[in-house]
Amino acid sequence: MIGLPVAVCLSLAVTTSGLETIEVVASRDGTLIEDAEGDRASGSGPTLFVGRTSEATGSIRRTALFFDVEEVLPPGAILERVALVVTVLPSNPDPRPLQVHRLRRSWGEGASSFPGGMGAAAEPGDVTWVHTFFDSETWPHPGGTFARKPSARMEVEGAGTYRVSNRFLLRDVRRWMARPGQNHGWILRGDESTGQTAKSLASRENTDSSAQPRLELTYRRK
Repeated sequence: MIGLPVAVCLSLAVTTSGLETIEVVASRDGTLIEDAEGDRASGSGPTLFVGRTSEATGSIRRTALFFDVEEVLPPGAILERVALVVTVLPSNPDPRPLQVHRLRRSWGEGASSFPGGMGAAAEPGDVTWVHTFFDSETWPHPGGTFARKPSARMEVEGAGTYRVSNRFLLRDVRRWMARPGQNHGWILRGDESTGQTAKSLASRENTDSSAQPRLELTYRRK
């Protein structure tokens, strides 16, 4: 499986109902920066972006997240609930929608790194607006190939931690655990209807480990 080894929180939360929760940090992430040539990226930067910047063209930003969930639960465990947790960094404080779509193609994280939304020159293996893996493999459709119907929606405002949980995210993760080859993660889309709506999110490379994107997996032992 492509990507770095999964990072799992060492502590488990056990409830009185016998449910246990484990946290899984993203093992791959990156910003798709709208660009006709697909040569801008930020695969290893500390910040991810969604929405639209103030540029007249090439302003859309989308975030790809991948979680290696294949073997994180004990044998026979029954997954009961999934929550996606992201941290919004100081940026545009206006309330904006955030949609989570299941990706349909595998993609990579390269060494490119830039703290701002303009990105840096794409490095080998980076996900870009055009490429799943720069610069050898491409998306069938620029901007990412993903399920049309979002698996989750939430509204994000100012800086802080945001959490979303529903049966559709649970369905996605159950599918990936049963068929790991179908796990390509999610793409996060912000408000793309107008300019200056971009939000910045902490990436898995962010130095604050509590801000890194993660999944909360709640399960029951047989």
